[in-house]
Amino acid sequence: MERFNYNLQKSKHKHLEKEIFKTLILKGIKDEILEILNLIGKSDVFQLSYDDVCDLCIRYSRGISKTGKNSREFSSFLSKSATRTGDIRDETNDLFENFKVDFISSLNSQLQVL
Repeated sequence: MERFNYNLQKSKHKHLEKEIFKTLILKGIKDEILEILNLIGKSDVFQLSYDDVCDLCIRYSRGISKTGKNSREFSSFLSKSATRTGDIRDETNDLFENFKVDFISSLNSQLQVL
C-alpha cells in the first residue's frame, strides 16, 4: 500500500476516483490473497470502500510480519481455519436439519392423534 500510494502521488492520474484505485489494487492481487482478505474482512472485499481495502491490506501485511510466515504459510493457516469453520457450519446445518425432521415427525404424530 505504501508503494502504491507513493506511485499514485507521483502519477498524473492521482485525481481519479477512489473506486478506480480500489479496482486497480484488487485486480493486482493474487486470488489466494483475495480469499484471505475476504476472510479477514468478513465479506467480499470488492464491496468495501477504498479506505477499507487499504486497511485490510495493511492488516494482512502486519499479520504476516508478526507471525513471521510467508504469504503461503499464512494463507494455509487461514485456509485450515476456514475449513474447520466450514466443517462446524456443515455439522450445525445437519443437526438443524435433523431437528426439523424430528420436529415435523413429532408434530405429524400429534396431529394424527388429534
